[in-house]
Amino acid sequence: MVRVLNRFKTALQEYPQLNQLVEQLNEWFEIWATEVQSQHPTFRDPVTSNRQTCKLTVQTLRETVERLRGIIGREHYSTESKRIVKKRPVLSAAEKTQALLMRLEQTQAYYDPPGDLRPDGPRHSNDFADIAQIRICPTSDELMCPLSPYLPVTVPGTPHHLRAGSMERHLDIHFRLLREDLT
Repeated sequence: MVRVLNRFKTALQEYPQLNQLVEQLNEWFEIWATEVQSQHPTFRDPVTSNRQTCKLTVQTLRETVERLRGIIGREHYSTESKRIVKKRPVLSAAEKTQALLMRLEQTQAYYDPPGDLRPDGPRHSNDFADIAQIRICPTSDELMCPLSPYLPVTVPGTPHHLRAGSMERHLDIHFRLLREDLT
């Protein structure tokens, strides 16, 4: 039975009454062990014919029952603690996206468009709205620029200078992020 429980860790989750069975088994074993080892055994058991055999059998069985109780006790505690933990409300994917968008809006650099679309003008000499105009190798002006580069957010619904769902937008986002990773 111990081997079975080691193999099937979910046994206690599927059969919660298993914990009570093991505790009852332990009580029955202790009653049997006490009676079998007494001077005048009340059980008619072949193990009582030899004292040494009886003692060894009881010791081996006790170790097995204790191991079984340990496994079941640990799993019972784990299962019960999972049941007691209050479940937090689950947010839908749309609610999670909305929460992320709200957090992004609260940050300073939420949307500062690239190149000429930026109210203060381009950040440096290699800052363009069209990725075809951007040199792949960063310019010295770009490397020395104290402003953060334009890095679009990949979450749907975030502001971007290109049309939502378009291939151009998809390529723009990935080009800029890959280029930033490489520099």
